[in-house]
Amino acid sequence: MTPTGEANVAGESAAGKSQFVAAVELNEQGHPLRMKLSVVKGFKSKVIAKWSERDIKPQTIVISDRLACFRMIASEDKHHFRAVTGGHLDMLEHPVFKSVNTVIGNVKNSLRGSWHAIGAKHLPRHLV
Repeated sequence: MTPTGEANVAGESAAGKSQFVAAVELNEQGHPLRMKLSVVKGFKSKVIAKWSERDIKPQTIVISDRLACFRMIASEDKHHFRAVTGGHLDMLEHPVFKSVNTVIGNVKNSLRGSWHAIGAKHLPRHLV
């Protein structure tokens, strides 16, 4: 998982930006099977905990960046590993981050090519 959108303060969205979590499922060979993009109301512990309960199945292994709110994912039935991503370019080649970044780039380009602007109210519909 990776957060997106620029933040002024931890968990606070920059003006005109919508924040969302990108989750990708990989097979045993590290190839992406599916991806889910979920709009969230900031990267805060309570928000991510609620998202995790709703969208992450039991017995899932989660790899995320080191954003503090992602600590809320760990539980008895979910295994969470936090990876240092900032400044470590070798992490960009990890299948999880590479898949997420590729799909996010493709989605952004597709939306930019189709729409001049998408309001926050309508964004979840476009990320399905």
